[in-house]
Amino acid sequence: MSPSSQSAQSYYNEFLRCAICSHDFEYENYLYRPITLSICGHTMCGQCIDIICNQTKCPQDQISFGMNNTPIDQLPTNYPLLSIIYDPMKLPEDIEQRYDQCVAYMKLDDETKSFFCRIQTILNDIAISIKPILNDKECQSVLSRPMIRKIFSVLNCQYIDREGRLKALKAARSLGERTCIDFILHHQNPQQLTANLWSAVRSRGCQFLGPAMQEEVLKLILLALEDGSALSRKVLVLFVVQKLAPQYPRASKTSVGHVVQLLYRASCFKVQKREEESSLMQLKSEFRNYESLRREHDSQIIQIAMEAGLRISPEQWSSLLYGDTQHKSSMQSIIDKLSTPASFSQAIQEFLIVLQRAGDTSKHLSLLKTEFEFLSQIDFGNNEQQINLTDNQQENSTWPLIVQALQCVKTVLKSLFDFNQQESKNNYNNKNHHYHHRSYDLSSTAFTSSTSCSSPMTVSPLGGSSTTSENHLQTSLHNQIKYKVFRFYVYFQTVFLLFNTICYY
Repeated sequence: MSPSSQSAQSYYNEFLRCAICSHDFEYENYLYRPITLSICGHTMCGQCIDIICNQTKCPQDQISFGMNNTPIDQLPTNYPLLSIIYDPMKLPEDIEQRYDQCVAYMKLDDETKSFFCRIQTILNDIAISIKPILNDKECQSVLSRPMIRKIFSVLNCQYIDREGRLKALKAARSLGERTCIDFILHHQNPQQLTANLWSAVRSRGCQFLGPAMQEEVLKLILLALEDGSALSRKVLVLFVVQKLAPQYPRASKTSVGHVVQLLYRASCFKVQKREEESSLMQLKSEFRNYESLRREHDSQIIQIAMEAGLRISPEQWSSLLYGDTQHKSSMQSIIDKLSTPASFSQAIQEFLIVLQRAGDTSKHLSLLKTEFEFLSQIDFGNNEQQINLTDNQQENSTWPLIVQALQCVKTVLKSLFDFNQQESKNNYNNKNHHYHHRSYDLSSTAFTSSTSCSSPMTVSPLGGSSTTSENHLQTSLHNQIKYKVFRFYVYFQTVFLLFNTICYY
């Protein structure tokens, strides 16, 4: 199975199967239609819902269903997920037809039903928009896996109950922030970004020695301190350098000391101060295994980047810190944990700045400012100036808000999708243009592009080409004549040599 096929299959295994029995969701058999729980957000088939309907907690994570929520056997089918699996023509188009057997839906008043229907329409549109990404390998590079996971977080919400709608608002805000950051990343120079990152790390007295060497240093630090031992920094660094010497002979006490400083900044050590002697460092108990120590180490580097105002994608972080792309999910988890309510607003300002630098080619994206600002103002009681969603609000107050939030999500997602597709198309065309416009320069015996910056053809600031373009054309014509003469000379010499050989024998 190809990597792209494996990727598509992993989406189906994770999001389009029952969370309990792992049976594929189906429309024809009502027992296997997807139903999403309100609080935890797990999606299960109808058969498993019937089995656990008398329980009070989700069997997946033991989160309570909630005493005041709709009984789980009365919850509606998640049709947006079915829209990904099936041709929309095979599913009922009419909302009433879809939910006329759903007890929870039939209990809603007409106004609330209208809100619910609008939500379902938007979610269906979002689901259908990502369908090609899951099924077509040529489209899978349009959106990153962390982005698709966030989209499924929005699709896997139960909108009947207020708790589910609050969960959906959080997911919508997070997806909006991620979309804004993706636009920023597309306008950045990766090489300059990497240089700025390591410069920021070094400015704090820390260092990253490369994925393989950094991993080895962390494991040796763990080897020295995992039993609860307390060592001075000097002794710890010397131990690591000596152990590294056979594999990394150029490892220095300074570079290893900078890695130790990185862990010190992350508060991984208990420090025991001693009079007139060096302090002793002991690993905190929660960091005496590699996974937790590495996660705290990675978090510290990502935090340094955020403090320096650097935006780096989970894919880039995985590549920088591990040398592969297998750690995208854990990188996204760290980024989400370090994000603050103000980080979205900061991202919007950065987004507008990079658009100004990009010029006319990205000017139209500035229209997304309204959608991003609305999503950034969704808050859960943390800021009085934002859209607060406190417990004392009325039950129906979240319906119009969730409709508007999802509409904003749909708009920014479509723009990102179109932007990425156009970028891929431009890159493909530029690559082909470069390939088909190469010429052979006999004088330098090297292939050069006619559109290269080193070409003698230049363009006048006032429009049109300068006199150097004429010289370039004359030179090219002269080179072609020289090349034909050269080929004739080689051909003549070959025939002459062959004739002499025949005469000799």
